[in-house]
Amino acid sequence: MSNHLDRARESSTSVGMIERSGAAKSATVGLPHSMRRLALALVAALLLVNTVAGSVMWVTHADVASQRASADLAVRLNHIRAWSTSADQLDTAHLEALQTELDAAQTDFQALTTTIPFGGMLAGGDGQQMMRGVNIGLQEVTAAHDLVAAALLLRPGLHALVASALGARPAPGDVPLTLTTLHQAQRDLALGRIAWQAAEGQEHALVANGRATGGLTSNPTVNTMLAYTASAFQQLSSLLDLSSGIADDLPSLLALDRPQSDVLLLYMDTDQARPVGGTVGAYALVTFKNGSAVGTIHAHDARSLDCAPTCVTRPIPSQYAWFSTTGAFDLRTSELGFNFRDAGAQAVTIYNEESATNYTTGAIAFTPQALQHILSVLGPVKLSNNMGTVNAKNLVSSARAAHSAAPGGTASAPGFDSALLDALSAALAHATPAQLARLGSGFIQDLARGDVQAYSNSTPVEDALTALDRSGSATHSGSDSVFVTNTELDAGFNSPDLATALSDAITLDNKGMAHHTLSVTETYRPTTTAAQSSSFDDVLSVVLPLKAYALSSASGKCATIAVTVTGSKAYACRITLAPSQSVTVKLSWISPVAGDPDAPGASGAYSLFVQRQPGTSPAVHVTFTSPTGAHLTSSSPDMRVAGATARWSSLALDANTRLSVTFAP
Repeated sequence: MSNHLDRARESSTSVGMIERSGAAKSATVGLPHSMRRLALALVAALLLVNTVAGSVMWVTHADVASQRASADLAVRLNHIRAWSTSADQLDTAHLEALQTELDAAQTDFQALTTTIPFGGMLAGGDGQQMMRGVNIGLQEVTAAHDLVAAALLLRPGLHALVASALGARPAPGDVPLTLTTLHQAQRDLALGRIAWQAAEGQEHALVANGRATGGLTSNPTVNTMLAYTASAFQQLSSLLDLSSGIADDLPSLLALDRPQSDVLLLYMDTDQARPVGGTVGAYALVTFKNGSAVGTIHAHDARSLDCAPTCVTRPIPSQYAWFSTTGAFDLRTSELGFNFRDAGAQAVTIYNEESATNYTTGAIAFTPQALQHILSVLGPVKLSNNMGTVNAKNLVSSARAAHSAAPGGTASAPGFDSALLDALSAALAHATPAQLARLGSGFIQDLARGDVQAYSNSTPVEDALTALDRSGSATHSGSDSVFVTNTELDAGFNSPDLATALSDAITLDNKGMAHHTLSVTETYRPTTTAAQSSSFDDVLSVVLPLKAYALSSASGKCATIAVTVTGSKAYACRITLAPSQSVTVKLSWISPVAGDPDAPGASGAYSLFVQRQPGTSPAVHVTFTSPTGAHLTSSSPDMRVAGATARWSSLALDANTRLSVTFAP
């Protein structure tokens, strides 16, 4: 109905304009021809003067408003950048400050829309381009604002949840999570996803036109903001999906809609290397009922479950025949998969079978490096059974010594791993709010490094973790990738004595291909007396994108074996190293994911995801060479660029790393 009324008003207005113009015309009919021409010229001149004067006033006002909004936007951008580098960015006060900055940035973007001539409705020109750019920035900032709003809603309940799980007293204002609060957070997350999708809807046209005209918009501040949001918010879509998936899964996870829910905590013993870190040394269970954790966390050695009352005889699955065709597939040996989505699911299934329960819905695994970060915040802890005091500096060496002396504990005599988890649990129960905030930030960082890995039986959560490169998956959409792992086959605890160095030389061509030449050097330098008299039996694996082809190897003393990795292509070989021995394996392959299939010298971009085996610190060297007739125009930080070549190195890789280059004629 309102549309009909609007159209009626428009019709009546048009009629009035026709009548008024008709009256003006009749007023000149009686004048001589020359006078009519003079009168019409005077009227036209008067209209022109008024239009120009009004336009000048509007443009002057718009220019002032644009400068004011742009200047304020620059300030907000600097504040947001400062927040992103803060160690306490997840603290409530910091999140509230970020929300204030995002509020102000929204206002600035809205102000900028009023300064664009005709609202950017004119086809072509910079006005349309500016409006698209401003709208993208506005929608991205809105999406981030909604995400922060949801985080602030959930934070008190999640803090109370963590406190209850650790046996700590909740901070003032931290109250149990309710379905009402959860639904409010889900609403904010849904609005954030809508805003992000709106931004994506305009981004393609903006970027395409920006490439053609040499710039995104004519406003340097808007360009800077768009460049920053493209970098800082590049994973916002996946983060919104992850947050939405977790929010949707929280009723089940926290047993708000069921009698009980359990989450399995796993300590990865990296002294015996596995693709996702190490064998399971110890485990603990966190039980939730009615939205809160119940009971206390008590750790157990994996062997106490696997051999209670008798050791399990579950055969090793056929896909892991490369590891062994004999022996049992139990909780301790469950981590043979090449991504934690599989390994975590296996651990949960095995635990449910061996414990005769059916409540476990997820798992979180920690490497010693993650526990080092916890100890650096809490300080040293004293282990039971006179096992000594452990701190961030001596954890790795203490664990190695304990494992070599006594591989595992029993129910009556706990081993080092379970004693360590119990001591940390006791210390966490007395952690201050400030310490818990630092631990929360450290948890997020360790999740990015791979030293904390999470599994959920919720498919949306797992899909979002994969999109964020946080699932431990060996498959990475949108980029090339390489993942090198070692698996210790013997019964020793000597993986820390194996040093790995890899060098990947990548040459890009004009047909969208990346030509790899990889060298992996393994050196065994035993540091314990027991290890110096024994060799090291290892499976070296290189996991590549599924579309990689033309794979060839020069393995030397490394005997090729068959390894299957779902969704990826893999090469593996078995090698036995004597003390102080080094062996180099060379591989070459082609990945059809780089460059642009246009004419030689075409512009393009290339991205490589270097995945780190959790708990390890290999030396990595990568060289990029641009296509023939092209030179590199940009690269990731810390790269050394010279003409058509870029180099990146890490003496001890401690995190998953994405490297990118762009090139042009």
